[in-house]
Amino acid sequence: MSSRRWPKPFSSTAPPGAPASGDTYLLPTGSTGAWAGKDGMIAEWLGLSWSFTTPKNGHGISLPDGRVFERIGGAYVEKIALDSQSSKWRYAVALGTANALTAALTPTPPTLTAGMKARLLVAAANTGAATLNLNGLGAVSIYRPFDNSLSAGDIGIGINELIYDGTYWRLVAPANVVSGSPASRWTKFSNGLIMQWGGLGTSTGGPVTVTFPIAFPTAITSVVVSDESSPIVSSQMSIFGVGNKTTSSFQVSATKDFSTAVADSGLWIAMGY
Repeated sequence: MSSRRWPKPFSSTAPPGAPASGDTYLLPTGSTGAWAGKDGMIAEWLGLSWSFTTPKNGHGISLPDGRVFERIGGAYVEKIALDSQSSKWRYAVALGTANALTAALTPTPPTLTAGMKARLLVAAANTGAATLNLNGLGAVSIYRPFDNSLSAGDIGIGINELIYDGTYWRLVAPANVVSGSPASRWTKFSNGLIMQWGGLGTSTGGPVTVTFPIAFPTAITSVVVSDESSPIVSSQMSIFGVGNKTTSSFQVSATKDFSTAVADSGLWIAMGY
């Protein structure tokens, strides 16, 4: 069977007026003329007449525009493109234990190669150091993207994305990276760092308590408060002091002379993990 020319994209229902010997077509639904009743068959012009063949499932066709079709269940579909869109080749349900994951991609990769990606549906968060044994190719340590460490809970319940760097699996998109909307005033980064922010008002009666939108799971590393005066007038700006920091709140007071508490407004930002 020749494959000198394929129609774009199978839209012609009538035979061409002057086909060249060897011209081959996949016949669309509703074919007419000499092609009538031959829907889904392959028609090849032999010079004097058409030859019709019913392709088997698995038969493939490559078009000049680069698309590849495969016959499945009696119909041609762009299977490679559809599989790529679905990411099915990189997705698997993780088995094993929380700290010793196993998974199997289909088709089976012959070896681990740098740049390989895997998206794993994980049922339990890790409780410490963790490994992944993909398709029986050996247990390999899982680390954060930028350092060789992994803390409890870094691998979250849900879909986690990992990239093999040639030595280790890097957890580049944990399932537990969840960001609130801008109005929720917090976000969590892929390395586990959490940033929160907001506004506050101080009191002449002493320190006020500010509660974080969400509690930091492990620790708070810093809180910075700045004056919200507008317009900026140096004589009206306050000095903010922060103390009694916990994973869920902090206290703040403002003063203009380092001795007397004043009522003022400010903006704060906190970092932790």
